[in-house]
Amino acid sequence: MRTRRNSVYPWMIVAAVGLMATASACGDNTTSQTASVPPDAGVPDGAAAAQAVLDSIPAIGTGTITATTQTIATGFTAPLFATPAPGVNGVLFVVDQVGTVFRTDRTTGAKSTFLDVSTSLVPLGIAMIGGYDERGLLGLAFHPQFAQNGLFYTVASEPVNGTADFTFPKLGSSCPTPAMSLDPDHQNVLREWHVASPTDPQAKPDANSRVILRFDWPNFNHNGGMIAFGPDGMLYLSLGDGGGEDDQTCQLNADGKVTIGHVPGGNGQDPSLAYGKIFRIDPIARTSANGAYGVPADNPFVGQSGTLPEIWALGLRNFWRFSFDTGTGVLIGADTGENDIEEVDVIRAGGNYGWPVKEGNALFNAAGFAVMGGATDGFVTMLSPGMPPGLIDPIAEYGHTHMMMVQGRAVIGGFVYRGTAIPQLVGKYVFADYLAAEGLLVLDQLSDADLSAFAAGTSTMQERIVTLTPPPFGLSVFGFARDENGEVYVLGNSTGIPSGQTGELRKVVP
Repeated sequence: MRTRRNSVYPWMIVAAVGLMATASACGDNTTSQTASVPPDAGVPDGAAAAQAVLDSIPAIGTGTITATTQTIATGFTAPLFATPAPGVNGVLFVVDQVGTVFRTDRTTGAKSTFLDVSTSLVPLGIAMIGGYDERGLLGLAFHPQFAQNGLFYTVASEPVNGTADFTFPKLGSSCPTPAMSLDPDHQNVLREWHVASPTDPQAKPDANSRVILRFDWPNFNHNGGMIAFGPDGMLYLSLGDGGGEDDQTCQLNADGKVTIGHVPGGNGQDPSLAYGKIFRIDPIARTSANGAYGVPADNPFVGQSGTLPEIWALGLRNFWRFSFDTGTGVLIGADTGENDIEEVDVIRAGGNYGWPVKEGNALFNAAGFAVMGGATDGFVTMLSPGMPPGLIDPIAEYGHTHMMMVQGRAVIGGFVYRGTAIPQLVGKYVFADYLAAEGLLVLDQLSDADLSAFAAGTSTMQERIVTLTPPPFGLSVFGFARDENGEVYVLGNSTGIPSGQTGELRKVVP
């Protein structure tokens, strides 16, 4: 059953337990939140304390709703999202991280290239971490009137090319080990494309695209990059905290470079920066500073000094995959944790989701201690439901381990199921972890009333996470899809990196 958040938890200190996977200096302002984190008191046995606090979070349970998956298409490299296009029936457009969008028949699995931007990406695959990478072609969204206007949008990691619309503070040269460069690692670019005959099953986009937004990115990771149109017709874009470690400058990143570009207190809590946020824009309007998009007048921070008016929500680390429920219109997604806790969030206008003050439902201390040879890992310090005030806790969470059993490492957001093939799954949120250690996951007691209450901020309940498909799953999960009938699909590969041809599109079936 769902659990009500306890008001008090014992003091505990948590050590880091692994590398974040896919996708992981300003003054105070009126919208940032801070918390006073107690000292570590010496941390005599960080690993034991870590396990104790993770064990206090409910374990992933065994669900009573069960499903399996049916392979629809194979031969991708690192498929991380797929979506139908309005007016194009029976097809899913599969986003492969290495730069290709495949038009894929969701019955036969036959696929053909719809868009190829591979030559415009930064080189992928970081040798120091075994070819792992969080850059690439990250997002795809078709305009709700695609059948009439032929417009669609992509987000991709490109080499630096011109002045960005948003950049990071040039911090890192004064670190104990100074950063070798304060130049961006890459730019994440939102582009608009046009298809002249959008309902033609063989049509391809025009050769040229229009740049809407260009973001300097300080580090290789935490790019976000999910885009989707809401029921309001506006385009929503997730932006990670800028990468590195712990949302702070000077940490040693997984690629061996010193983290740059983070303000004291974290980018996620600074409303003057784009990083660690969700943007909401009108891509058709031309009223922005760069003349390429519009800022909706009803965005929550419009007119507030020192705050970007594009922001819809803040305090997010790497909101990796979100979706709008077709039944309630609610925005739901998953924010990947740093070292210990993964979370599912319902997003509402102006909401602050805590990072880096909190990771999941726990306070987070970025000034960490040495764990497994890394001297700069941050760690959670104590479960703190409802505190500090003004921060929104997740609707569900799980620890990387529970009772020494591995549960996951990086949450991957999915969809609320609205199909017909599995009636008992209707209205439940389906998602997974990158490791897929527990198979696919589901919030099995979620209801439309719950979603509406979370969106309104009137619920303090926490949903139960249980398995939907039993392990072993056989893939590292990168993302999900939902077709025009509400059926859900999962995407991933067997290597966990953007390399090879082991990527699959699978359908969730009874």
